[in-house]
Amino acid sequence: EDLSPRSVFNPTANPTERTRYHVVCIGISKYAESRLNLNYAEKDARAVNKVYGNSGLPVRTYLLTDSEATKKGIVDTLRKVMDIARKNDVLIIYYSGHGSKGGILPSDYKSSDQRSILSYDEMLAILNRKQLKVKGLLLDACYSGSAASSLTSRSSGMDQQPGDRLHRVS
Repeated sequence: EDLSPRSVFNPTANPTERTRYHVVCIGISKYAESRLNLNYAEKDARAVNKVYGNSGLPVRTYLLTDSEATKKGIVDTLRKVMDIARKNDVLIIYYSGHGSKGGILPSDYKSSDQRSILSYDEMLAILNRKQLKVKGLLLDACYSGSAASSLTSRSSGMDQQPGDRLHRVS
């Protein structure tokens, strides 16, 4: 299967089942613990969301910022997307905010409760519910480099189809 950018991002590449694009943009500048607040994460997510929304492709965008980007809000959105996505669809998740070695920090993260981290394992459990043409995760966060090794070392449960490979780009 051709997974080149020209094929993946060409809405007419497979005329029998048109590719749809689902873009989840998450940006957190304001955290429950104000010492964690950032200056530009929310703005970055809005900008990425706007770029995809104006791309001319059949894109469904989902924007979660600050108080909407709780652990429950992110999980519910990912579940919703996976429920409506079809096998020929492309999913891109963009996250800008704080990260940890094991996951991302939602806006309601509490340093006293490690369960409040959205772990990569939890994300994989949701994303592995269905095979899609492409699943992409773009992280603008501390420890984002650990995500590639964390996700690929745990991806043995993923369908090892061409669209299910994770590639480290930085």
